[in-house]
Amino acid sequence: MNVNNQINLVGRISSDIKTVESGKMVSFSIAVSRTKEITDFFNCKCFKKERIEFIQKYFKKGSLAQLIGSMQIDKKDDKYYYNVVVEDIGFLPFNKSSESAPESKPASVMQEPTGQLQETPFDFGNKTNAEVIPF
Repeated sequence: MNVNNQINLVGRISSDIKTVESGKMVSFSIAVSRTKEITDFFNCKCFKKERIEFIQKYFKKGSLAQLIGSMQIDKKDDKYYYNVVVEDIGFLPFNKSSESAPESKPASVMQEPTGQLQETPFDFGNKTNAEVIPF
């Protein structure tokens, strides 16, 4: 049986980005709204070198982000600690008055869908849609 451990979170970075273990890991927290009244906070860790550099360069406390990772449970002194191990992270639209945009967007930029469909013009020549569809 193939079981995937994947979590996708959208929220604001709620702590300062901390670099630990001589730059081999960054840690931070993300606040995710469950409802208008309830917010969940997740501790996050990232070990990927290219993601670490990206996070250090473009994210700060208050940045809106989407991240993909996996849940990790650590046991220490008979207590359980839940952490998100970040595999990828991207920007979401931001308020221009409160944050500055990076000079160039990285390849992993994720954006919210607009909810509006874009019509693409197709040239079917003189045929109707029914004549073009092969089934």
